[in-house]
Amino acid sequence: MKINSIILENFRNYKRLELDFDDSRNIIVGENAQGKTNIVEALEVLATGSSHRATSSLPLVQRGHTQATIRANVSDEPDEPPTTIEATIRAKGANRARINGGPSRYMRDIAGMIPLVAFTPDDQRLVAGDPGARRQFMNQTASMLMRGYADQLQRFTHVAKQRAALLKQLGAAERGFDTYRDTALTGLEIWTGQYIELGLQITRARIDLVERLQRPFADLVARLSGAGEQ
Repeated sequence: MKINSIILENFRNYKRLELDFDDSRNIIVGENAQGKTNIVEALEVLATGSSHRATSSLPLVQRGHTQATIRANVSDEPDEPPTTIEATIRAKGANRARINGGPSRYMRDIAGMIPLVAFTPDDQRLVAGDPGARRQFMNQTASMLMRGYADQLQRFTHVAKQRAALLKQLGAAERGFDTYRDTALTGLEIWTGQYIELGLQITRARIDLVERLQRPFADLVARLSGAGEQ
């Protein structure tokens, strides 16, 4: 997979940027605060659906605008026509994606189409930071390597939010506001069942991911450390 070019519109500090990439290595240079990292971040968002620098879409959209666009032309083989992958990042609401200008899709539908590995200083959190950073890393990796994982994760997140809302209602009922107590208890049973089932699916997928990556990672560590040398 080769990224031929990228176009950014209203993304971070870019009103509009058109950038072509060389067939070999590409090095982006410039003064501080010119937007070098923003280009890498845009590619990360297009490849994985999320950014290591932001927990929501709002910081990605240039101030004064409601949405940003990331568009890349990619190709698998030199003699094949390129594919255009586009993401619309919205300051409010769900982000959407298109392939070759086709119908609107979920971002999870394009996750993994561009194989990308981003290594930044923040990745030190994978070792020294809280477990949330490691879960985010696993979720991004699994979304790229395992078809259907992004959809499972989105459904699990939705169920978790609904279940948390019902628990909050029950907490209010314990303090005397019991109008919705019976309804909340019934809903909680349903959401908890889905929460457990989807949680098990995600856990199994993460175990499969670790097993899938264990051997190549072990070989890489051995080469870097010289453990495989005689």
